[in-house]
Amino acid sequence: MNDRRPSRVPVIPNEALVRGKFVSIKTRSNGGLDFDVLVDNAFDIPGYPNFARSYIGQTIRVSVQPGVQLQDTLRENDSIELRVAYRGDERGGQFSLIEDHICKL
Repeated sequence: MNDRRPSRVPVIPNEALVRGKFVSIKTRSNGGLDFDVLVDNAFDIPGYPNFARSYIGQTIRVSVQPGVQLQDTLRENDSIELRVAYRGDERGGQFSLIEDHICKL
């Protein structure tokens, strides 16, 4: 009998430059952050598939690793630009901030 669990298949590398409205932010127990963005547009990054494009007009949750500093001036409905990647496997996943790229427009 084989006790091995099935291996997970990670999402292919992907990236997008998202512009949208800042909705809300929450601190996770590990010190990281989750914030919600209403996506107005999602631009391609050359050489990568753009998974955010299918979320235009919707709100996405973006995970931010502990230690990343976000601008203290972000307020609800501010226009922002951020670089994200969808990370996960066939069981689910989430968008993550990459290269600490987020700015108020």
